[in-house]
Amino acid sequence: MSSISYHYYTNIIKNLANKPSNYNWTNGNNFLGRDGIRKTQLRPHGLDKTIAKENLLILKEIFDKNNLLFYLIDGTLLGAVRDKNFIDGDNDTDIRIFYNDIPLLVKCVPELIEHGLEPLRISDNEISFVKNDEYIDIEFLKEKTRFTEKFDKINFCETEFNIPSNIDEYLTICYGDWRIKSDNHNWVVPK
Repeated sequence: MSSISYHYYTNIIKNLANKPSNYNWTNGNNFLGRDGIRKTQLRPHGLDKTIAKENLLILKEIFDKNNLLFYLIDGTLLGAVRDKNFIDGDNDTDIRIFYNDIPLLVKCVPELIEHGLEPLRISDNEISFVKNDEYIDIEFLKEKTRFTEKFDKINFCETEFNIPSNIDEYLTICYGDWRIKSDNHNWVVPK
């Protein structure tokens, strides 16, 4: 899918969202702060785990029904594997879909909106949805990696989710010694 197609699909999402014409898609009309990232000071104690779980399960049900494959990433993945829960202090839920599946995502948007998950932010590499002040970042993977040729499964939020294969190596590349809770991890995207 070309960048022209990407902009075509994101414009469809923007139209489905029915936001005012002056809505700022870069930062969710300042929901995420000036630079589009929810700062710790905006949410010093992290996300509400109950609401984050509810939102993720709604999204999963809709994606599964529409055959849209996704997998857990970033702090959500780390929490699922290490803590069996969302990480204390995390600000959002993180998942990834394949770039070529963006048309399937667009197909899901009306149902996501119907269930209260509103489009919040659109950038070149992700789309965010929000419900009850908790948001989910959906990132896009353009090319499969050795970790995404096939997926392993994990029980998280009492439901089975896809995670990258070779999870120990994947998380080690991402965070170094990921088994130790720390605010100072050097985060790297595995290739």
